[in-house]
Amino acid sequence: NQITGVSCSSIDTTESVIAERMIKQSEANLYAIINNTNDAIFSVDRTYRLITLNNAYRRFIAEHTGKEARQGDPFFYHQKDPIINKVWKQYLDRALTGEAFKVDSYNVIKNETVFFQISFNPIKEKDRIIGVGCFVRDITDEKHSAERLMSSETKYRHLFENNPSPMWVLDKTSNRFLSVNEAAIKHYGYTKEDFLNMTALDVVAPHLCDSFQELNETGMLPDKESQQWEHLKKDGSTITVEVNLNHIDFEGRPALLIIAQDITEKVKAEKKLKSINERYELVTKATNDAIWDWNLQSNKIFWSEGYDKLFGYTSSENKTISWTERIHPDDIQKVTKGIADAIKNKKKDFWEEEYRYLRADGTFAQIYDRGFV
Repeated sequence: NQITGVSCSSIDTTESVIAERMIKQSEANLYAIINNTNDAIFSVDRTYRLITLNNAYRRFIAEHTGKEARQGDPFFYHQKDPIINKVWKQYLDRALTGEAFKVDSYNVIKNETVFFQISFNPIKEKDRIIGVGCFVRDITDEKHSAERLMSSETKYRHLFENNPSPMWVLDKTSNRFLSVNEAAIKHYGYTKEDFLNMTALDVVAPHLCDSFQELNETGMLPDKESQQWEHLKKDGSTITVEVNLNHIDFEGRPALLIIAQDITEKVKAEKKLKSINERYELVTKATNDAIWDWNLQSNKIFWSEGYDKLFGYTSSENKTISWTERIHPDDIQKVTKGIADAIKNKKKDFWEEEYRYLRADGTFAQIYDRGFV
């Protein structure tokens, strides 16, 4: 019966030890993440008892119920409101059927409304549901931001719809109308349905379509700068518009916000004024008479070239010396009084006077002056 030796069998467990250490490390990391997040995380079994709970959940229960949440506690123990417990039970039972879902809820805490998003996730072991994992996230700031955004969008929508100037939104890629305001509908004559089935090329004058298309495709349409275009109304008439364009994002797509001011009459008036001024300039050059124009608001006087020829002055001298300073001292009173009376008398729009006027060489010229107020 004497022991003569020992028989041993050695197994290399290095990989198993390493794997076990890695599992423990992963569990430690997961535990640290769960307990350091601001989201309340907990799970319950099929009898509604707490299985796991993180620090955020413990703090939440302590702050709002004054109780300490512990593993194994009945979930409904911390909430005495039967209505709230009933709602929570319905959610948990729903998750225990195998459905994962989220709900938004709120609670009034210290006279402030706090919004939450709660995720319910079934916990499975093999093919059996053994509980529910819950994640409670505070979404109060997100909710308020969304409300502010909605309020802002409502205000901008109101400004868009009720703006007295025609406005519309174009898809930057297809040039199709995405939205149009009432002013555009009234001014251009198209219905809203017409616009939404059209592109910008349907309102741009035909001879400008290629230019518009090229500028848009190359990204050269100026942002926040006004441009002058010609547009077509539904009745076929052409109008001149001043377009202000802004590059925006509209419902997730690149778009152009356009404001169009009809300046047709303004352009016509400017062309007419330019033509009148050109004719006036030709008349002043063609006559030897001194033609002058006195702006009563700015107190500035414009002299034609005939003034320099007639009295021997240079243009620079005309700008530095007042017209009345060259009227003969004996005539100045009747001239200024005559003009003042003509200006005050609304029934009288014509003034005329004979007086003496100083030439550049020091002599006085006898002149006959007449004009319209």
